[in-house]
Amino acid sequence: MNTRLSPLVSVNLILLLFFLVFGGLYLAADFLVPLAFAAVLTMLMTPLCKKLEAWGLPKALASFACILLLMLCIVGVGALLSTQIVRISNDLPSIEQRLNRELGSTQQWVQEKFGLSPEEQKKMMQGNSSSFGSVIGNFLRSFTGLMSNSALVLVYLFLLLYYRSRFPTFVMKVVSEHQKEQAREIITESSHVAQQYLLGRSILIVILGILYSIGLTVTGLDNALFLALIAALLSIIPYVGNFISVAILLAMALAQGGGPYLYIGIIAVFAVTQFIESYLLEPYIVGAEVDIHPFFTVVIIIIGELIWGVAGMILAIPLLGMVKIVFSHIEALEPYAYLIGDTRDEDKGHTSKKVKDWFGFSS
Repeated sequence: MNTRLSPLVSVNLILLLFFLVFGGLYLAADFLVPLAFAAVLTMLMTPLCKKLEAWGLPKALASFACILLLMLCIVGVGALLSTQIVRISNDLPSIEQRLNRELGSTQQWVQEKFGLSPEEQKKMMQGNSSSFGSVIGNFLRSFTGLMSNSALVLVYLFLLLYYRSRFPTFVMKVVSEHQKEQAREIITESSHVAQQYLLGRSILIVILGILYSIGLTVTGLDNALFLALIAALLSIIPYVGNFISVAILLAMALAQGGGPYLYIGIIAVFAVTQFIESYLLEPYIVGAEVDIHPFFTVVIIIIGELIWGVAGMILAIPLLGMVKIVFSHIEALEPYAYLIGDTRDEDKGHTSKKVKDWFGFSS
């Protein structure tokens, strides 16, 4: 008896599976987002926790020390940002006045060139502005919700660090004997991907913050340090974060009333910094563990935002990297691992080597 399904039925079943998975992720977001953050952070903090335990600390105290270190880092970044926010808040009235003045000049230019009165321009922009406002509102609500779940993330993180050995043991008990080695490889490589990506991305954020601060200060942009910190933090979201950063900086340059040299300087700073990041820093610091194709990087970020908001945009890349590792170890799913993988590694590695040669970093 032939039980093989027709191609049309197979495609429909796959689509149904996708709808069920994404629908379940969306409906269970309040539960899954803190747990996912805690799980990824557990993979990041596990090496440090093991080292503290090797130095003689009890497991509970080592887990608490890791959480304390994480909280100190977050508080430090928050304190640095808060001081800059207080400083820039004093300039908000003048920034608003300059923006209104520049907006009036733009409306007058449009009226002279295209014959559209300010009232007609306002009607045309109402739909777009309301849509833009809803996007910003959703972003802020999602970010606020993410912050409110931080306490729950810390509780999960402590429990996952303390009981971390139970979960791999559970997987080993579930899988059959001939699959144990494969399961062990998947667990090890998945943990390594999360560790390498998050640690490398954190180091890159610090370096990018320094580079942006120097570059934006040289261009003469007001509040350069604060804006550099925002741009560096937004870089944790590939492509989308850089686009948002450039938009914010150009808007601040417009509010400052800067000339064309300021706009050119901002774009030049971003272009040079992104080139250094992609071809000089990232190959060394992050490595090629999360080698996701740019198309699927953008797709998964959009899907992550639709399902989990800002948290989904941050978690999308490391989670997809772990999914790719699972696919690559299962023969039937290997084509999907190839599909979402970055096939440009060889060309990028060649370009990276040439750049290192230029700067004299080759061994």
